[in-house]
Amino acid sequence: VTKRFGQRDAEGNVVRGIRIQGRAGATVVAPLKGQVVFTGPFLDYGRMVIIRHPGGYHSLLAGIRQIRCVPGQMVVEGEPIGSMGERAPATELYLE
Repeated sequence: VTKRFGQRDAEGNVVRGIRIQGRAGATVVAPLKGQVVFTGPFLDYGRMVIIRHPGGYHSLLAGIRQIRCVPGQMVVEGEPIGSMGERAPATELYLE
């Protein structure tokens, strides 16, 4: 974990999730079961996936180089949903 919730990033912004340094090309998996509700680029998040989980919770995973799921798809905990980039800083995943 390179940044934790509430810490400030290099630009001075408060981090609203966590940043995790991964290995080049690492597989990104669903943190919990749920339904994919969004995939694609968004603002300065880069490519991201949003998953709606039971109980009304959502996970936002950003910084994904290649997305391997589609909106409407049901995923289970640990199911591959994408992969990270090959070189830093593209190997940092943002989870909110």
